[in-house]
Amino acid sequence: MSILNLLYSLFQQTKMMYNKSIKYTEWALTGVFALATALFFAFPYRYHLYFHEQNQLLLLTWDYFLKAISVPGGFSDWLGEFIVQFFRLVYPAALILGIFMAKIQVFSSKLISRFSGRYDVLGWAVGFLPAVLVLIHLASDNAIVGGGVAFLMSISMLYACTKVEEDRVRRIVGIASVVAAYWLAGPIALLNAVGVLSYEILVRRSKCPVFIVSVVALAVLSPVVSHLFVPVRYPEFFYGLHYDRLPGEVAWWLWAADFSLCLIMVLSALSTYVKPMGAKLNHVISVALLAIVCVCGISGLRSVRNDIMERTFMYDKMYVDADYDSIIKEYAEELPVDAYSAPVYNNLAMAQKGLLLEDMFTVPQRGIDGLLPEYEGGFFSQIACAEVLFQIGFASSAHRLFFEAQESVPDYRKTARCYKALARTNIVMGYESAARKYLDALSHTLFYRHWAKETLALLGDEKAISEHPIYGPLKRRLPRGFDMLFNVDNLTRPLGLLCVENNSNVIAVQYLMAYSLLNGDLNSFAAFYNSASFREQPRACQEAAAMIPGYPKATEAAVKRFRQFNLDIQQKKDASYMKRTYGDSYWYYYSMMQARNAKKQN
Repeated sequence: MSILNLLYSLFQQTKMMYNKSIKYTEWALTGVFALATALFFAFPYRYHLYFHEQNQLLLLTWDYFLKAISVPGGFSDWLGEFIVQFFRLVYPAALILGIFMAKIQVFSSKLISRFSGRYDVLGWAVGFLPAVLVLIHLASDNAIVGGGVAFLMSISMLYACTKVEEDRVRRIVGIASVVAAYWLAGPIALLNAVGVLSYEILVRRSKCPVFIVSVVALAVLSPVVSHLFVPVRYPEFFYGLHYDRLPGEVAWWLWAADFSLCLIMVLSALSTYVKPMGAKLNHVISVALLAIVCVCGISGLRSVRNDIMERTFMYDKMYVDADYDSIIKEYAEELPVDAYSAPVYNNLAMAQKGLLLEDMFTVPQRGIDGLLPEYEGGFFSQIACAEVLFQIGFASSAHRLFFEAQESVPDYRKTARCYKALARTNIVMGYESAARKYLDALSHTLFYRHWAKETLALLGDEKAISEHPIYGPLKRRLPRGFDMLFNVDNLTRPLGLLCVENNSNVIAVQYLMAYSLLNGDLNSFAAFYNSASFREQPRACQEAAAMIPGYPKATEAAVKRFRQFNLDIQQKKDASYMKRTYGDSYWYYYSMMQARNAKKQN
């Protein structure tokens, strides 16, 4: 008997160690998921966080809070905005999102275990599916973080309901949670209605008709009644006001997470009616399921990821941080250039450092759109164009574009980026009362408060503004004899007037000459170049001057190399040789432009 007791004791200890190892493995997988999410947002998708932070303006005031929670799902949206304001800090923000996604997985797995009536590795593995679907939702450019918050809030409220053991109390709490979850989290709280019904009917085997009718009626009537008090389009009460940035769009990935978890809960409850599978088969299915979820998650992230927009966000962030060297370096290494605002910010960064006419043709150019982008109806195309106009000295036109960018935000929200820009343009133009309106709002934010209060202290002190390292130079670039609003299709005349009036405006001078070069207008270039004065003749100007026969400012070295360029063309050297030898010259750009124009005419 002693030997049998010893063997039984060893068996029990081995079983306990095995169960512990399984549990540690489960938590380790959750940790890996959280870490992978954090690394994804910290490195390959870091500027995606910046985009979200710049496109909202969370005011820490009671009025803003009460207005936010006055619509279904408003509370979860407000919590999402509260989280997003920390996206300015990339690594802490990535860590927050990693923990956030781990919480969704853990709550989903625990909720599944409540419905299945047992804790096993399969339930833990299945819990990764809704979490990965929410992650794909958050990776979309137009996704609102409040949607993910709403999903987590919904499943945590449902889990709390299932933990109540006393039947009558649990039913009362379940009925109340259907209404509360809809108002706090929005339509995604359909999960709550399905969950409390499934748990009560399939798990607790309850047949209380009053409870069933009450839950179904409240789930259907909540959006209908809400529409009577909230002036919002009717369909949005059913698919969500605050899940996607584009009005009228359905956040499909978020709803996929919601429906998948609803289905899993029902199937888990039904599994209690059949004989459970063996532990070995359970583990095999769990591993296979994790592999499938992993593959599907990676595929889903690739499908929603927009690399071009991520690069656009990157250049914008670098410019806001005045990191001109990084813009120039990144642009030179990025071939081919795909972000439409990349050449705009690169040219502006070079102009800020006085290198535009020196180095502009050493990197790819996109014609005059590389100086000022053609308006494409997007938020960032207007922002990039406005930044250029502001730095040149056309503050009025920049102000108009910043305002239009603010109004073109799809979900009609105010943005911190535009509020800050509008405050700056008003200060430079001398409209201090208008600037105060924007600064007062920014003073109620968490991360812009310090800047707003410092800037508010400048108002009314003209000397302080004139001596300010940012506002002083911008004020001195303003047109003195004229102030106009104009289209950016043709900058020659306004730039020429600005340069004649103030030839110390080096950014305007660079843009005026660059504009004529990119247009291939050598006559205008020669006229501008005659009146300009440079300590050292910029490379692009030397090369353009060499193309004008007998032009006095053409240097001997540039003329000699241009002759060799023409000779190589006459000898019909291959395209790769010409690009390798002359690809950094104005002549190569000019010849390619002429070829494109000829092709269009034919």
